[in-house]
Amino acid sequence: MHHQNRMFEHMVLDASDSPNLKPDAATKAAGKELRKHFYQQANAADKLHFLIDRMKTVASSRGTSQTIVSPSDSVAWLTGAQHECNEKYLFDQCMELAKEGGIGEKLVDVLHGALKDMKTGSGVNGEPLNRLFCCRGDPADPTRACTSPATFFCSNCHLHSYCSKECQKTQWSLHKGDCKRSPQGATWRPQWEVEGYEPNLVGARNQIFSQASAEYLWGNMEAVDVFNLSDEEVGFAEFRAVFAASGDFRDVIMSVNGLRSGSEFCNFNIHVNDWGPMAAARNLLLLVLLAHPDNLKLVDAVIATWYSVCMTDSQMAKIQEILLPLLALGPNAKQWTVGKTVIHLGNGFDGIFHMLVGMSSNSLGLHDGMQKYHDLMMTMDRIDFRHRIMLDLLPYERLAWFEQRNFGLLLPFGSFNAHHNTLNKFLFHPIHGFNMFDSCEKLDGWNQEQVLESGKQAGCSSNDLYGCLFFHVRQQLVSFISKIAKHKIVFHFSCQNALNLATSMTAQNLLCDRIWVSNISDQNYVGLTAVKRTFLPLCNRVLNPNSVLITLFMNWITTTKLTSDLRIRPRYLKLTEEKAAKLFDNGTPFYTTTMLSTPQICLFDLWPLFEEWLKEAFGKDGVGFREVNSVVPRRVRVPVGAKNGVLPEKEARHRFFTSDRSMYVEWK
Repeated sequence: MHHQNRMFEHMVLDASDSPNLKPDAATKAAGKELRKHFYQQANAADKLHFLIDRMKTVASSRGTSQTIVSPSDSVAWLTGAQHECNEKYLFDQCMELAKEGGIGEKLVDVLHGALKDMKTGSGVNGEPLNRLFCCRGDPADPTRACTSPATFFCSNCHLHSYCSKECQKTQWSLHKGDCKRSPQGATWRPQWEVEGYEPNLVGARNQIFSQASAEYLWGNMEAVDVFNLSDEEVGFAEFRAVFAASGDFRDVIMSVNGLRSGSEFCNFNIHVNDWGPMAAARNLLLLVLLAHPDNLKLVDAVIATWYSVCMTDSQMAKIQEILLPLLALGPNAKQWTVGKTVIHLGNGFDGIFHMLVGMSSNSLGLHDGMQKYHDLMMTMDRIDFRHRIMLDLLPYERLAWFEQRNFGLLLPFGSFNAHHNTLNKFLFHPIHGFNMFDSCEKLDGWNQEQVLESGKQAGCSSNDLYGCLFFHVRQQLVSFISKIAKHKIVFHFSCQNALNLATSMTAQNLLCDRIWVSNISDQNYVGLTAVKRTFLPLCNRVLNPNSVLITLFMNWITTTKLTSDLRIRPRYLKLTEEKAAKLFDNGTPFYTTTMLSTPQICLFDLWPLFEEWLKEAFGKDGVGFREVNSVVPRRVRVPVGAKNGVLPEKEARHRFFTSDRSMYVEWK
């Protein structure tokens, strides 16, 4: 794998430099046994310190010096160096040094204490951010940050929160720029109106991204529970579910969190697969952290890993410390055990492994990383795209959206964040950098009402959309930790084409109770015909009549000829103009150029059009679905079990959380 960390060039001896770094078979065997013994006897912190000291020795032997500036730098240092040496002679020499006791005791003591006692919360001084706290603080002086719970909001913006009038007065000099002079405030207008030009409101197909290999690392459809066990299934002894094209981890979390009481005695096997090595690697890392014995202390670190461009140094150091012993098992490992959770590693794990090593040892710094993020997410070429989003928001919702977009942090608005000054390496591709689409939006993956309710319970204002999202994700993660502790769940991770996954499971005769393929059934991906041919035979119909293949169609309406039919489009435009004022209660105009990607789509019964499209696109493969879904809703915001034609229960006002054109179909 191409290694990005340039500092190792001066620190690691190449095998060609010395014949002593070419061990024979006996030496290799001895080294293997030594490593095995070491990993059985030593804890992760000890391994870290031994290797760091050896790296220091190697650097010195090459006539160079390297300053260890932080625990996370140390872990990145050893991870990259260990990988570059291919775990051979350097590792063996480290063990010899450890046995002889010839290590830097003072360095070990200092780093060991730092790793053992570090706090990984996102709050002040590393405390968990489990509710809304007072916003008073000085970015340059963490000791001045208030640690009291918030009791009220600024009456103007409802974004900044305080514990007392004294704290509010103290903070006013910093807050007034947001509150009174914000360019995203009440008088804001989109640039195309200010400068008088026709907006370039492009659709998703014209979105920009950093590389041809860009991935969706945040979900772009509301999380869905694809288990939703029936009364009969609650008592099953075995239950197998497949997330064949998982994307991020939200559907797995949502499904596990929905497990009903009484299912604790069932043996669950959950297969999580994605073709993208970065998405798959991140999902595996999130599960490792959530299964770790210190999981409740790591919840904020998981949120940062998932959604933020930066995290605290302690969070990064702890993640690296947990990950290192697992990576030391190598790319051919078949299983990881984290706490009580067993994770089987299947086809394509070598790609996941190398991605995790590459991200862990990436030397990309904070400044360069933020520049790469800004080059994609804040490019002036897409200002109309961003202003279209802001147009749908209330004034101080716009401010919250802009600040989150600009800084890339998922935290409550105004929270002390100066200590979030370490780049989240696990959001950056080792080669391509920030490798996402600029239309990726954190809020798209979750339910609007649930997000706002979670924020309310934590004391957050509804204006602070991302503060509400932080607390909602936190709530979901805590619930997931509780569920995996109570239930018998074995996870299986792979990184391969979904059809290859189906072929492999067929060869092993692994019948499934749930098969969730996301939207690979769309015509521009795998397509429905291939999906049904390979996955339907895996449904466990004999033992479980409720076993089901679930597909999502997101892009169907852009591929059907019927959308240009005069019976459809004039009706759509007429109704959206009539309903625009209700949907956009801030009085902003409705631009028909946004067409079928706006919240107004929830006003229409699209089922007749969709059913006709299925037959048009797939012929005989477009039939055979359940007339009424029993596991997932037919559309977002429609109850499970509702008849076709039932409209969403509630209109979504924002661009995110939309009840849009997508259709979920369960196949018999």
